[in-house]
Amino acid sequence: MLYEQMIVKENMYKSFLKHEWGLDSGKMSA
Repeated sequence: MLYEQMIVKENMYKSFLKHEWGLDSGKMSA
C-alpha cells in the first residue's frame, strides 16, 4: 500500500512537472 502511494505520488509529481514545463517549453519536450 505504501509502495503504491509512493508510485502514485511520483507519477503525480512527474505529470505536474511535465505540465509546468509544457506550458513554456512544450516544443523542447520529446
